[in-house]
Amino acid sequence: MRARLRRLLATLARLGSGRAGLVRLAALVAVLLGSVVFQGLQVDDYWQRNYFLGNPRWPTASGPWWGLFSFFDGVPAHMAGYREDGLVAWWADEHTRISFFRPLSCLTHLLDYRLWPDAPGLMHLHSLAWYLALVVVAAVLYRRLLPPSVSALAALLYAVDHTHGGVVGWISNRNALVSAVFGLSAVIFHDRASRGEARARWLAAGCLGLALLGSEGALGALGYLAAHALVLDGRPWRQRARDLAPHALALAPWLVVYRLGRFGASGSGMYVDPGRAPLRVLRHVPEYLSLLVASDWGSIGPEAELLMPPAGRVALLVVAVLAVLAALITLAPLLRSRPSTRFLLLGALLSILPGCATIPATRLLLLPSLGLMGVVAEALVYLVAEGTAPARGLARVAWVWFGLWVGVGHLLLSPLVVGPTAWQMVLFQGALDRLAESWAPDDAGLPSQRIVAVNVPEPAFAGYTLILRATRGATVPRGFLGLVNGVRRSELTRVGDAVVEVRAPGGFMQWATDYLVRDPSTPIPVGTRFQLSDVTVEVTHATEGGVPDVARFTFEGGADDARYRWVQWAGGKYVPFSLPAVGETVAIAARAPGS
Repeated sequence: MRARLRRLLATLARLGSGRAGLVRLAALVAVLLGSVVFQGLQVDDYWQRNYFLGNPRWPTASGPWWGLFSFFDGVPAHMAGYREDGLVAWWADEHTRISFFRPLSCLTHLLDYRLWPDAPGLMHLHSLAWYLALVVVAAVLYRRLLPPSVSALAALLYAVDHTHGGVVGWISNRNALVSAVFGLSAVIFHDRASRGEARARWLAAGCLGLALLGSEGALGALGYLAAHALVLDGRPWRQRARDLAPHALALAPWLVVYRLGRFGASGSGMYVDPGRAPLRVLRHVPEYLSLLVASDWGSIGPEAELLMPPAGRVALLVVAVLAVLAALITLAPLLRSRPSTRFLLLGALLSILPGCATIPATRLLLLPSLGLMGVVAEALVYLVAEGTAPARGLARVAWVWFGLWVGVGHLLLSPLVVGPTAWQMVLFQGALDRLAESWAPDDAGLPSQRIVAVNVPEPAFAGYTLILRATRGATVPRGFLGLVNGVRRSELTRVGDAVVEVRAPGGFMQWATDYLVRDPSTPIPVGTRFQLSDVTVEVTHATEGGVPDVARFTFEGGADDARYRWVQWAGGKYVPFSLPAVGETVAIAARAPGS
């Protein structure tokens, strides 16, 4: 087994050497991920299309080209309009602000909609080109830091990393690619500066500035810059500080613009601004860091938490912690003896910290995986060529697991998986399409009706069905109202002709995307009313933490008025729902997403 792996690694080193090696690597990526050009638009891509091409139904969802990623601006009147239409949950905080400063990425999308607005295949090709550039930049950085046999393997592992597929396949997530390309370029030039190239320190700072203009995810590159200064740079600290100083000149104006422009997030429990609530972000670091690192080293992606009950989420975290501990046991000899291993691991861990400001997802791993895959490559070469497996005990289990599953598993399975994972948003889009189409078997009366869904599969995305229908020229209802998150059980009681009471044990907001437009730390007092043009929602009971768990919905003209079309999510689509008689209660079963 070892002999075969040695021959394989030697072959990879030969194939990955020189400029021809970079061409071969790019060609492999193009083959594995080229199918993304056939995907079309998915989810947020429709939001971007409406933003650039305009939609008279939602004029507030448009603006200057550099405001593409300003989803909610904290203006109560705008949020009231979104709530009225049904683009956000009824419990949305009218002061929620989610606005990101990503002008360079915005320019790339503006280019798409100026040159090929009706050719999503070319938009995907544009994103794929950015990923090819990222793979080349990563390979160049590996070559500067690692021996040829290790750097070639690391570049291959990074290029086919299964956690990257979803980013490449989603046009709206191109900002992560843009910032990662320039972020890793900054690390390359900083390494050159540390070796005596004075001009390189300014090129490094310029790349960091461009990375920050791509997205705030570029802050992760600071982790590698710090790790480089701490681990790889053996010069006096005065010289290290001199080469780091230009990065501060790039970071400072970005921070000023970010603050003065009121970019960032507030009023949301899904996005937390580290500058305004650092302790809230820090308390999630151990959990989120474990989940993200483990997902790149062979565990289940943290997105799976969205589909799990609380017990399942605890089990996933336990598995993640065990996976990380096993990896550290295996890597201990390398961490003691090799500065490159210490740099890669420390840089990866530090680069994860900015991502802890939102719920963990593999799409946040473009920068961290540079270090994580580099460490896997070093460990695999070490285990195959030099290492001696422990004779017994947990150390041997850890050694075998990391070598076979993490090392060989990535080498053999990731190339098979990365392509399919690039299609994950297509599956999500398919579910949204079914929901959008099942609203109305017939369009009679739909423009004057509000769709009332007694349960929705995902409150944060329920309103996208409106955008889909409008974008595709289908009839759009007057509005949409989702009563409760259907992944959890609830009860609906007909209190009167015009009043329906909904009970949501544990609260209407409990986890993850429930909190997109409402910070759970901001209680909603009993008696609070949310007013739509024809529906009043009143909170009548709340948990000890102030999260509503009972609400009454009063419908103008009566709940069974022809202005309302009642539906229920079941079987992966909306089906007609019959209101119970006054005084009767209907139990709404919990449903897994997609069912």
